[in-house]
Amino acid sequence: MKISAKEIASLVRTLSKTANKPHFTSAIIAAAGSGTRMCSEDGTTKQLLTLCGMPIIVRTLKAFEECEHINEIIVVAREDEIPVYEKYKTEYNLTKITAVVSGGSTRQESVLRGFEAISDKSEFVAIHDGARCLITPEKIDSVLAETYRCGAATAATRATDTVKRANSKNYITETIN
Repeated sequence: MKISAKEIASLVRTLSKTANKPHFTSAIIAAAGSGTRMCSEDGTTKQLLTLCGMPIIVRTLKAFEECEHINEIIVVAREDEIPVYEKYKTEYNLTKITAVVSGGSTRQESVLRGFEAISDKSEFVAIHDGARCLITPEKIDSVLAETYRCGAATAATRATDTVKRANSKNYITETIN
């Protein structure tokens, strides 16, 4: 079957309109982890640790707050840390946080609880680990633009480190390209 240039142009225009149409987008920030591998001296969870004068979770939340495509933020937190997020909302002017809900016993259960709190207007949902604070509003917007165009997308960074494959005895068998 041959497709004419006119048909291709029409398809591109249609896809472009869909990709550029404003969509109500919710963000679920999973921050209910215990951070047991972090081993902080005072028992502070990873997301509440301070990095360069600001809690790690606040850095994450600010990136989503500053993202033009995000309409609401749902934080899934540890039950005992929920009051901290109410304080952060005011202290850091986090106006897009519409709910802070208690997490579950697994990450999957926590994200489900976040889904249960999103707005009925939500068309798309971004899910992000609250302790991953190096995300930028530009990267979020970029991933969401692809999501609107394709239906789903994820952020990824090409590995620059050397990756080795090992056998069952943990002997290196090859360097992966």
